[in-house]
Amino acid sequence: MKEYNSCYVGIPLPQKLNPEFGKLLSDVREIDSRLELTAFHPHITLLYLGGQFRSDLNRVYEETKPMLPLIRGQTLNIHGYGDFNGSTIFLQVPTPPSDLGIFHDQLIDQFGKGDNFPFHPHITVCKDSQNILVPETRRQLVLRLDEVDWSFPITRIMVRGSNLEIKNLIREDLCVRS
Repeated sequence: MKEYNSCYVGIPLPQKLNPEFGKLLSDVREIDSRLELTAFHPHITLLYLGGQFRSDLNRVYEETKPMLPLIRGQTLNIHGYGDFNGSTIFLQVPTPPSDLGIFHDQLIDQFGKGDNFPFHPHITVCKDSQNILVPETRRQLVLRLDEVDWSFPITRIMVRGSNLEIKNLIREDLCVRS
């Protein structure tokens, strides 16, 4: 059995933006409390790895470190509402730097691909897995997420593993800093 059933390489939202992200989640909760809010680990997933052992994540961490200069210092802009089939609601990265796609491809070459989805940089906000959103509620979400206009340079990437069946088992210490 894998130690972690959900693992990824990602770009964390800078800590200085965490209060704004927390406010956004609070506002979304006020719009419709039935939505499943994302766990408070805002990030842009670069590569989903599926289930992994700790030793595998340590290897990913070590092999990812030398790749960081390709994207370090590039600016990410986060703005506006997006969704996947109406169920996963996210903040968009409307114009990702071209090197981000190259970096993603290098990660796939190095570690393989853990899912079949195309690369679409975003920060997940909430999920509507019960299909409860009515048009007026969705309109309110669009308006609120369209207010977001954040920019920040990429300074670090992270490798995180969690076991979603065991509360609080999250690896936050596998971070690559600039």
